[in-house]
Amino acid sequence: MIQNLFVCNTEQRLVNRLHLVFLLLTLFFIFTFSAFKPKSITVQILKPSLSKYKDLLQDHSDSLQCSCSQISILYETFLSIEPHFHDLCLSQFISDEWIHYIYGEGNLSRRFSFDDYRYSAPGQFLSLSSLCKLSQEKLLSENLLIEQIEIILNRLQSTASKSFLNIFNLIREVIGSNMIMSAWITNWEYVPETTFSPGLPVRTAPIGYGECNCGLSFKCTQPSG
Repeated sequence: MIQNLFVCNTEQRLVNRLHLVFLLLTLFFIFTFSAFKPKSITVQILKPSLSKYKDLLQDHSDSLQCSCSQISILYETFLSIEPHFHDLCLSQFISDEWIHYIYGEGNLSRRFSFDDYRYSAPGQFLSLSSLCKLSQEKLLSENLLIEQIEIILNRLQSTASKSFLNIFNLIREVIGSNMIMSAWITNWEYVPETTFSPGLPVRTAPIGYGECNCGLSFKCTQPSG
């Protein structure tokens, strides 16, 4: 019996020591992780130069914010840019409180007639608020600005031909549907009469190009030469 008690006490001490070791290791890892965890520190740099802004953008592209409310450049003696915003953009008329106030309980179409200013005022002030916020957006980086310009140019190149063809086909369809004679008389022609009397209307007839008749289709073409 005494030997069993001694063995139990020894095992209990060993278990307690292991628990203590695990607890100390856990506390050590938690302390180490907390001590070496990176912390975000906000640093404000007033009127940075363009080269300084590029360096900061390269090192802190995810967290850098550059407000363009006040612009400064290296050679400000020769060139200075000072933005001036309209007084309306600095007033309460573009605030959410004012827009909610004039919007009231909603149902504007039931409360006011269409020609009443109060009917369209919420939409007008909301548009002004959007324009004012757009003019105070943050500065874009040089690479992002160039990238956006390239995207716009590529989109313009891909859609310009389609837009031109749509307008061209619309004009041709309007001319063909209304049977309007072109200035060069390439779709309709005058029909000569055996007897001509002043004051009488002149007859016209559609011109045919092969199997295509300009009176039935506005897509008739023929190479010149």
